[in-house]
Amino acid sequence: MLKIRLLTIVMLALVRVSAQDYKAEYEEIKAATKIRLWFHESDNFVWASGLNAAQTRPCVRAAEKAFSIWKEVSGTATWREMWGRTKCLVLVGKNKSQYRKLLRWYEKKHDPYPGFIQAATPNNYFPNQNKRVAFFMHARPLDIKTLPYVAAHEVGHLCVWRFRWNQYFVPPWLEEGMGLYLEARTFNRTRCYCFGGSYGDASGSSEKLFDIAWSKWKETVRQMVRKRSDKQMKTILRLRHNQIGGPEAGKSWSVIDFMIKKDKKAFTRFMRQLKSYWPQKGGPSPAFTPEKQKAQERALKDGFDWTFDQLDAEWRAWAKKGMKKIE
Repeated sequence: MLKIRLLTIVMLALVRVSAQDYKAEYEEIKAATKIRLWFHESDNFVWASGLNAAQTRPCVRAAEKAFSIWKEVSGTATWREMWGRTKCLVLVGKNKSQYRKLLRWYEKKHDPYPGFIQAATPNNYFPNQNKRVAFFMHARPLDIKTLPYVAAHEVGHLCVWRFRWNQYFVPPWLEEGMGLYLEARTFNRTRCYCFGGSYGDASGSSEKLFDIAWSKWKETVRQMVRKRSDKQMKTILRLRHNQIGGPEAGKSWSVIDFMIKKDKKAFTRFMRQLKSYWPQKGGPSPAFTPEKQKAQERALKDGFDWTFDQLDAEWRAWAKKGMKKIE
């Protein structure tokens, strides 16, 4: 496995994209959209922003910090292991009009999948994991101060999607939980609410958790545990995006936090096995199937030697004790 990983890195290095190529891409975007854009190449991302440098740099720092946390958690050595031959492209609009223009350029250039533009346009931020890896966001209706949180959150989505280059949907609890986890690790609070705001929060609770310190998140989750009002993981792993509200999202990131604190290597093994077992027949689909439940159960068994009932019991015991570092 190590030899394959090293060979992959070497092969990708041979087709390395230069700074001039990124600059040429930027010029192409600027010409196609007629938007005055700020260009920047950071360590792991390439930026084309309708906001100015001072407004965009906090987003750059947030995305880079979130990715560094992911590398530490997952053992990822370089961005090439995650993004492929080109750094992740981040397209930032000043408003919804610019956002739509950037989306249209991307679809015409890269043709990611049928229905991409219909899926992305209604949202305020949107990640895309295949072909040219990218995410999109704009400064309306949210204020500019929220965008760095969005950037860290979207990095979380892309990381769980792109890990091991499996382009199929992952369980929504893991996708949203990792977004919140990296956002909270980056800022010690969360402001991005796409677990409810972008998909439609069936529980109606997302607004209360839009801007919240991580310490308050933890206390909220601890109270759920004490009252036994949290859903079991066997229930959460079946939920679609629009069924994940604040309580489900809170438990999801907390379970991820627990698994990582318990054993990072076991968590990475769980992720790797999940990608291996995830059903691919019939193409990508967000719909729950029994095969997807079985894939998660097998991966958890391989990673931690637990059932989901055992995970719930271990997590609840940890949460009751204050969610502290596990020695």
